[in-house]
Parts: sequence; C-alpha cells; structure tokens
Amino acid sequence: MSVAIIDGTIERAELGRSAKNVRSFKAIDIRDRLGTVHRLGRSQVTAEVGDQIVVGNSGRFYTFKNLDVKGVHGVRKDDGTAVYGHPAKNNMRLMAFIIPLLLVFIAFNIVWRDGVPLIALIALFFSGGAVIIAMTGMKEARAHFDGDTALRAAERT
Repeated sequence: MSVAIIDGTIERAELGRSAKNVRSFKAIDIRDRLGTVHRLGRSQVTAEVGDQIVVGNSGRFYTFKNLDVKGVHGVRKDDGTAVYGHPAKNNMRLMAFIIPLLLVFIAFNIVWRDGVPLIALIALFFSGGAVIIAMTGMKEARAHFDGDTALRAAERT
C-alpha cells in the first residue's frame, strides 16, 4: 500500500456514485501550495470524508492506494476539522461472506464428493491474501493519519 499527503485546495470534485457509507468520485483535483495540480482519478472515500471533499475546501488530504482501491482516507482542513475513514471496510465485509462460503463448499466436497476442488482452494488462498493486505493497508493508513503530529500540534494552538 502507498500513502501520501497533499496540502492544498480542492479545485474539482466530480462525484460519481454515492451510497449509504461510501462515495465514489470520478475525479478529484487538488492544487497544492506550490501551484501543482494533483489529479486523483477514480477515488473511493467514506461518507464522512466525502462530505469534506468539496470544491474550495483547503487543508491536508491523506491519500492511499491499496490493491485496486485508491482514494482519500483522511482530511485535516485549515479550520481544524479532522475526519478519518477508510473505505476498504466494504471489501472486508465481502470477504467475510466469501471465505466462510468457500470453507463450507470445500467441506461439502471433502465429505460427499471425496475430493477437494482446486478452484475453491485457489479462491480461498487469494481471498485470505486480500484480507491480509487490506487489513495491513487499513492499519498503515490509520497510522499515517494519526502519526501526522506536526499538524495535530498546530490544531491544538
């Protein structure tokens, strides 16, 4: 997983889809303090963070890329508002459904069919790997946001 910090102002925020707890942006443009525009393509954010992704908002934006998901996992606005949320929790819910289903399917095949389906073992292996990578990425993103002590100290003054 890769994480980054962009200090700047949102110039463009094109919302694609919006669900109960996740927002999908088609594009987010952030102009940093030096004038460089950082374009974030398809980006996933939680609803709380998505509410802060508004044209004109300025501050520090914490970005991530993990597996095939990229987006903004935290915002610290210049006015002191700090919001954190990682959208990978939705993928974790999906894996929490798929992995037990695969285990039941494998157990069924061992008991009644006298064999283990190779495709199910491969799917289980990759699902488990995806869970480990996603959990590691979520922990790294949280540490990235919480570890930004320089800005957190400035918020208290």
